Amino acid sequence: MNLGYISTEHLPFFSNLMDPQVSESIKEGEPITAIGIEKDGVACGALTGYLDDGYFQILSLYVAPSFRHQ
Repeated sequence: MNLGYISTEHLPFFSNLMDPQVSESIKEGEPITAIGIEKDGVACGALTGYLDDGYFQILSLYVAPSFRHQ
């Protein structure tokens, strides 16, 4: 498994694993942090959020059905 920051160039690979509004906000350059996990060329999960007063506020967290309970 590989874990990493989701840049705008990798967004299409992970966009189905995040809220559409969050995906659009990332495209528009909003200060959102997006982290993705992939295994064998398959997007497994994505976490998105932002820092607010020293806390990380989660916007979306999704694990693909075939990777749940692992």
